[in-house]
Amino acid sequence: MQVQDLDLFASTEAGTIQVPGLSQAVHYSTITPGALPGGERGRLNIENRGIMASVGLTAGTHVRPEFGADFIFIRRVRKAAADTIQIAPKNYPNRDGSVSIGGRIDLRRTQVAELFGEEKRLVVAYFEEGILITLLPTRQKARERWHILLRAAATGKITTGSCYSGIGTLDGAVHAGLEKAGFTVESLFAEDVWPEAIEAMLQDNPARPKTAAALPIEEFVAVAGERRAPHVLVLGVPCKGASKLNIRDRQQPELHPIAGHQVLNVAMLLQALRFVPAILLIENVTAWADTVSCAMLRRVLEEQGYATLLVGGRDKDGKYTGLNGSDYGDMERRKRMALLAVPPQLAEKLDFTQMSQMSGLRTVADIRANESTIDAKAYEWTGNIAAKAARGFPNKLVEDSARTTPVLSSTLHKRRPEDPKFRHPTDPKKFRLPTPEEHARIKGQPESLIRSLTFDSVAHIALGNGTTRKVWSELFRVVGEAVSSCAAELPYEQAA
Repeated sequence: MQVQDLDLFASTEAGTIQVPGLSQAVHYSTITPGALPGGERGRLNIENRGIMASVGLTAGTHVRPEFGADFIFIRRVRKAAADTIQIAPKNYPNRDGSVSIGGRIDLRRTQVAELFGEEKRLVVAYFEEGILITLLPTRQKARERWHILLRAAATGKITTGSCYSGIGTLDGAVHAGLEKAGFTVESLFAEDVWPEAIEAMLQDNPARPKTAAALPIEEFVAVAGERRAPHVLVLGVPCKGASKLNIRDRQQPELHPIAGHQVLNVAMLLQALRFVPAILLIENVTAWADTVSCAMLRRVLEEQGYATLLVGGRDKDGKYTGLNGSDYGDMERRKRMALLAVPPQLAEKLDFTQMSQMSGLRTVADIRANESTIDAKAYEWTGNIAAKAARGFPNKLVEDSARTTPVLSSTLHKRRPEDPKFRHPTDPKKFRLPTPEEHARIKGQPESLIRSLTFDSVAHIALGNGTTRKVWSELFRVVGEAVSSCAAELPYEQAA
């Protein structure tokens, strides 16, 4: 039962208890369960100067405690009976020397401990009909998320949704991992401000969404509350604020005009989705883990009942280094932050050492296009590489024998010195950019993802803003198997 519903009915031996919904209360407070004289938990001491009196529950009023599945309702009654208690007076001195008469209900029942176990705080809601005592709303929502996730595991079907999706490189990897774990996966929605990317995802990505939203995130937030919330929410939050390339605001990434405030849009999105998604993935550059934005988001999520986990390695000084795509079978040495937010019960089951690492599966020669398909002019245009080289920017050339490459950025088409290039097969002084298809292979992504992106520059931007594939697939294989393990050990009806 969820006491936030407008009307509640709890079956008991005495019949049916009807109580008003939590959202209809006149006043709210919280309470810490106490101990009975023998030391056993089971006492609720509700006392205040005027809150009870303001809804008509004054000293001397008789009330009856009624126990539901996960709540207690202290109902106002007209006459005393064997199962009623009386609100006692409590004196509250005022500054002028006068005394205000408040009220006190000292409820001592073993059912209190049976209902609320080791809960540290409970919410108290005041109505004219009586007083409702139940789990904090965030605890109720956390329990609801856990039940929903276990129910999904029992059916073998999981839904996803994503924002800042691009062409869905991360979505496809997440789906692949969950499918390896035995789930049937459906994407409910994908959002991105770039229409061409969303259209390509809808046309070419096996993880295509039921609803494609080519909208700015703030506009999608405005309509997200009307949508069905997914079990898994994937967020590739823009990284420009914390990126190494951000010179102006690197020390204060929240000042970046586009990326700096996105954490607030994420929080508003979660609020619109009523914090229903049970598993959240936030992907970004590793430096984002050290930002104020990340720290605030983690605190908000933990207050809402999630456990937050930074997945990936740390250096000898304990600094987070993230997940590296080339450690898991893809060629690109792309290091990224993986912030997971999951139910605490699931967090206890997650063992990321089970992610299968592998490297050096292919060489650059293995993924290069047949030279007969390459225009000779591709080796002739060098852009501003010479000018930049004169200023100390080394030109990155990748040999055919290499098994990993530097990061291929979204500005690859601009031929910057820092982007990797391939040598001419017979003239080592000449070099060219990878083609978009080669770019996809280096990231481990299916070439079909860029089928609809006609221009090379657009395809490079889409892939450069995307992720490698295998590391994220492995991560969600492990997450999916942990979800299945939890469901096998504890039927969702019994989940706490």
